[in-house]
Amino acid sequence: MLWLFTSVNFGLQGLVTESISGSLLTFPTYIFVAYYATSLLAEISSIPFKFKNFSIIYIISLFISFFIYKNSESFSLSALPVAIGVALPQIYYALVKLVKYRDKGTQFGNSFAVLLLLNGLHFLDYPFLRSDPQMAIFGFGLVLIFSICFATLLPSILNKYHTDQLTKKLLSEIGRRENMEKDLAAALIKAEHLAKVKSMFLANMSHEIRTPLTGIIGLNDLLMTTNLSEEQNEYCHDIANASQKLRRIINNVLNLSKLESGTVILEQENFSLGSIVSEVQNHYSRSNKSGINIICQTVGKIPDSTIGDKGKIQQVVFNLTDNAIKYSQGEWIKFELAYNFDDEAVIISVSDNGIGFSPDVVDQLFNRFEQKHNQNEGVGLGLSIVEQLVTLMAGEISVSSELGKGATFSCKIPSPIAKDGDDKNEGIKNITPAKITKKTKFNLLIIDDNQLNLKTVASLLRQAGYHCHMAENGNSAIRIYEQNNIDFILTDIQLPDINGFDLIKYFRKIDSDIPIVAYSAFAFDEDVAAAVSIGATDYLRKPAMFCEIQAKLNDYLK
Repeated sequence: MLWLFTSVNFGLQGLVTESISGSLLTFPTYIFVAYYATSLLAEISSIPFKFKNFSIIYIISLFISFFIYKNSESFSLSALPVAIGVALPQIYYALVKLVKYRDKGTQFGNSFAVLLLLNGLHFLDYPFLRSDPQMAIFGFGLVLIFSICFATLLPSILNKYHTDQLTKKLLSEIGRRENMEKDLAAALIKAEHLAKVKSMFLANMSHEIRTPLTGIIGLNDLLMTTNLSEEQNEYCHDIANASQKLRRIINNVLNLSKLESGTVILEQENFSLGSIVSEVQNHYSRSNKSGINIICQTVGKIPDSTIGDKGKIQQVVFNLTDNAIKYSQGEWIKFELAYNFDDEAVIISVSDNGIGFSPDVVDQLFNRFEQKHNQNEGVGLGLSIVEQLVTLMAGEISVSSELGKGATFSCKIPSPIAKDGDDKNEGIKNITPAKITKKTKFNLLIIDDNQLNLKTVASLLRQAGYHCHMAENGNSAIRIYEQNNIDFILTDIQLPDINGFDLIKYFRKIDSDIPIVAYSAFAFDEDVAAAVSIGATDYLRKPAMFCEIQAKLNDYLK
């Protein structure tokens, strides 16, 4: 546009060389040249650009020029106002650039400003040179020289300007991304902190809920050993059943919260698939009060040892079986375990011959807090936890059922075969103490800082024929251990003076064979793994029925 209007002006000036009025009419086209030149300088130098005031000055000067022309025949006097109106914006913005914004933009911009200043000053000689044809040609030559200089500088100016702009945008984008990465890193740290806080809260909440419930169950077990009437005995059994239901609900709610917090850790250990079947069978042989026949068996050939999270696989089985006990209303429940050697995955199937359900509710079975059999108790978390555990272990779960024909829940969970030398239990001490002969005086050390729990467990074990020593803290436990021939240790983890883990390490260092069972209200899988890793031979989660405690002791007796 700059050179277009310059060319137009040259052409018009050439057509009216002999006409004063024509010259006055054509010269003002330079105002467009001035506008584009000054706007270009302002753009490349980041100068605030407002041309409105100069447009007003130019229009006023144009009227003044024609007024003088009507009243005077002097070309110089008539042309001077309009020449000032055209020159003023160029001189102004050139000086602003050179004085106030000298360090903005590029050095080419300063050169452009110098040319614009000279060009503006040159326009002031127009009223005095245009009337002489030879001087007019000289003036046009100067304009042409300035135009050539502009043409020479402009590509470099624009290239440098656009390069600087792109560099600024790039640096700005880099800065924005760096800030975004910092924000993401801060958010990640905050999320990790919140997850850690939530995990600690869940662990403490688990402990605070389970500890008094342990006392309730223990006292009720102790009460059931006394002489009760038939009615009182029935009340005690009702308390036991209600306590067990409450324990299941607490376990499910805390496990679900931990799963959703993303703080559940998958253990990768070598374990026997056959042991899962036998342990599930033993569990229900002791605690199944439903009257439903529970069958546990393996199907086909299974490997001796596989790698995975045994505890969570067992939890899947327990939840599916408990769910069938509550809802199936059938005569039998069958738990079958098989192994897919092609995919290296364990196949779990829990089926029943109960009432079943229609296919249209299958997609809703795993929704939390929903039940498809509202006549039963519970909060509808068992299957939701199963689905999340299976998903956590990169497995799959499927359901098949028909009304009146029972239901089958099947899970396929990756569990690679453990190869020779492939020890996934690195750092974990697998203690296998020798079986203990139950002597007339069997010394059992019970350590618990909760006096109620300590007394109820000790009383129940004494009635069962064990000689019990009680300790409410770690130092007392060490003193009793040193003064007596202790055969078995049942210890809490949270103690007022010595950390339960440190206490286990102390006993294990002295005696590598003594059975040490951790009995704690810290009941998550990582708590179990931590205790076993430092020397505990087993772990009992509070609250436990007395039959469960006794069964655990019997595991270590001949």
